[in-house]
Amino acid sequence: MVQIVAPDGANISYSVLDLAGTYSLSSPIHKTNAKIDLPGDVHTALLANGEIPDPYFASNEKAVMWVNERAWAVERQFVATPDQINGYLTLTLSEIDCIAKVFLNGEAIASAQNAFIRYDIDVSGKVLEGKNTLRIEFGITRDVAKARAEAHPFPIPFTNNYKTNGLAGIHMNFVRKAACHAGWDWGICLMPIGVYGTMSLRKSRLARQDSVQVDQNHSKRAVELTIKTSVFAFASGDIELTHTIGGQTVADKVSVSMGENVFHHTVTIKDPDLWWPAGQGGQPLYELTTELDGEKTVRKLGLRKARMGR
Repeated sequence: MVQIVAPDGANISYSVLDLAGTYSLSSPIHKTNAKIDLPGDVHTALLANGEIPDPYFASNEKAVMWVNERAWAVERQFVATPDQINGYLTLTLSEIDCIAKVFLNGEAIASAQNAFIRYDIDVSGKVLEGKNTLRIEFGITRDVAKARAEAHPFPIPFTNNYKTNGLAGIHMNFVRKAACHAGWDWGICLMPIGVYGTMSLRKSRLARQDSVQVDQNHSKRAVELTIKTSVFAFASGDIELTHTIGGQTVADKVSVSMGENVFHHTVTIKDPDLWWPAGQGGQPLYELTTELDGEKTVRKLGLRKARMGR
């Protein structure tokens, strides 16, 4: 097992191990030798392996319906060096679609049931030096939705748009997944399964960035930006937090407690280069760089005050 160095250990620097790539694909009731590239989805993998026809051709929607009626699993091995695990570790998996369990080296470490969010899983002490195995087992989303609907104390109707091409329809109002995946007047019912976002192992000295939010307050010739940074700390201590935008830098040494922490900083940009809608001017974007103990994230912002008129 990895030994966690004290939070104030100066020898720990932020790093990321990318876990995207080729995974094995399996199902308990369907034999396949297909590989799946993640981020990606099961249908694309089966199509590339010649196991299903093009779902969008003719009436193939029905011919491939069996894919979303089965459970699937993806798995890969990855190698971690001593330096990559010498710190606090976060397994980041974004946009897992949709009902799934995540296993690391055979241990269940997380359950997912929302395709719209990022899962940051604390795996400190669980990643081994050398070979590791990451596995994601996907449940059958349509069955979960149906069971939840039947268990609900009163019936909740769902739109007939889901009942395309004579299909039974899926209770999409009981799962957090793109509604159009179950069919719409303009699209077929596929109910895809996969992972569509970031897959990585992040190493931190003491804390990690969770989110950065920017609010704008416009005056006649200036805009004040309030930068709200959410930080997750694995233990108590001090961190260096820096924001840079429009040629200005705000650097701060702040104390964190274990768990969620929120910090606010302000930057005023004078005579800002404003963003305009298409056809009314340019669309200049300011680059906001946020750095926390070596973890750097970059966002692009358009500065503009907007008001909805009635």
